[in-house]
Amino acid sequence: MGDDQGQEYLNIFSERGYMSAINTPTGVQGNHSFCIDHMFVRSKIPEEKFCPIVWRSRLTDHYSVLLGINLSENHISCDSDAILNYRKLINYSKLKNILAEESWEQIDDCESPELAADKLVENLNHYSALSTVKIKIRKETINRKL
Repeated sequence: MGDDQGQEYLNIFSERGYMSAINTPTGVQGNHSFCIDHMFVRSKIPEEKFCPIVWRSRLTDHYSVLLGINLSENHISCDSDAILNYRKLINYSKLKNILAEESWEQIDDCESPELAADKLVENLNHYSALSTVKIKIRKETINRKL
């Protein structure tokens, strides 16, 4: 797509309230880079809370795109432990630091995309668990749904 066509494409989404989140190359072939993966966001959440990521990996002929949303420093997630008066808090600053130190070579070295995806999920679950604390909450603060 030429520059004029690319700008027209972006304008169509922008006119409808969408923000282009990925504006960097998502693939490289030889000396040529290209952007074939797109992500548009339309939300009431402030734009600065979004963290678009282009994950440069050799798994496929182009890179993966991800979108992080920073809702707060610590995010409360509820699961079956909520029944037992517990909540889990994820410390996203700690998680971010752990992920920044990871080499990711074991994923890059996987023989297939399926194995790489499994390993990625396994690693993310492990590091999330390392960054999570379980706290007991007082009974009067539990919201009951009828």
